[in-house]
Amino acid sequence: LIGGSVALGARERGLADRVLGFDHDATALDAALGLGAVDEAHLEPGDWLAQVDVLVLAAPTKALPGLAGALLPRLRAGAVVTDVGSVKRPVVEALCAVEWAGGPGRFVGGHPMAGSERAGVVNADPGLLENAVWVLTPVTGTDPHALAAVHGLVEGLCARPIETSPEKHDELVAAVSHLPYL
Repeated sequence: LIGGSVALGARERGLADRVLGFDHDATALDAALGLGAVDEAHLEPGDWLAQVDVLVLAAPTKALPGLAGALLPRLRAGAVVTDVGSVKRPVVEALCAVEWAGGPGRFVGGHPMAGSERAGVVNADPGLLENAVWVLTPVTGTDPHALAAVHGLVEGLCARPIETSPEKHDELVAAVSHLPYL
């Protein structure tokens, strides 16, 4: 849902010349292609990753470290990486530990405070992120150019970026979102 909404929003607002999609689920990729969320769909990591300028990791939080481990080593040094996971400290720690040409400073943790009761790319909406608060969690060593690139993406999607530490994010989100949900 979030990844598809980012892709559709980026395309609708002219933020990307091409959007490349990756998923191990061929059905999800077919849906993304059919919706126009992506221009190319890939079932496996490959040389296509060297073309990526900004990589948005949109998967369940527990899957993000493994996904990053498979994708980041194939990125070029200038690529920027962000995610949309709802828990930040363990994700930021895990992704900053992945070895790749860009290094840990090119990763900027993110969490758009938006969603729906529906899941999957078939429910993606290019306007889902409009006016949403999008928490960014830079850490010591975050490359200012990478942070600026993620700010630009977030603002380009008409969301409102705010910055805090991964730990503070998790504390606040637990109190205002996760606890009431339980």
